[in-house]
Amino acid sequence: MCSILVADSDLLFRAGINALLAEYQQHSPIDEVTNTYDLVRTLSKRPIDLVLLDLALEGPTGEALVRQVKLIAPRTAILGLIDSNDVNCCGRAIKAGLDAIIQKNCNKEELILAIDRVISGKRYIGETIAESLAIRAYLNVSELPHHRLTERELDIFYRIAKGCKYKSIASDLSISEKTVSSHKKRLLRKMGLSNISDLVCYAIRQKMLS
Repeated sequence: MCSILVADSDLLFRAGINALLAEYQQHSPIDEVTNTYDLVRTLSKRPIDLVLLDLALEGPTGEALVRQVKLIAPRTAILGLIDSNDVNCCGRAIKAGLDAIIQKNCNKEELILAIDRVISGKRYIGETIAESLAIRAYLNVSELPHHRLTERELDIFYRIAKGCKYKSIASDLSISEKTVSSHKKRLLRKMGLSNISDLVCYAIRQKMLS
């Protein structure tokens, strides 16, 4: 029986996953976590076969979180979960080491398929995500401005767009307010934006704020 850890801050979503997996006796979640701290602590305590990981659990892309999980538990497979409006950023998480990725609103058959594929040592990309990536590649769609940002810059971009103050961002990321300001100036320049208002408008247009 496969041991599964569900890492998601949404209580109703976790309940739904547990109810669904209860129908399949070969899959048995052993635990749930709602934040990064508990995720890391749980993975450090005992071996887990598969993590169902909400990529929005920390930061806008999940890139750093995926790398952290792979570092702590290299033998643990990761099935990334994203909201329907996060497809543009899934490439970063895939490159970081995801074994599979699906949208949260997928049907139960696709969820079970993804789990089975990953457990058997294969990879899986959800149908909607794969189609979106294929279309972008076929049309040779140019990268969006926020794709030029580093992982840290994108994280700060996301926090600023959400209305977080520099002091709060600095505290959360264990950096100085001056460093936050420097990152802000750099990311605005990379994206061709003039000010915070432009940044917020961009985030809204790209549906980056849930």
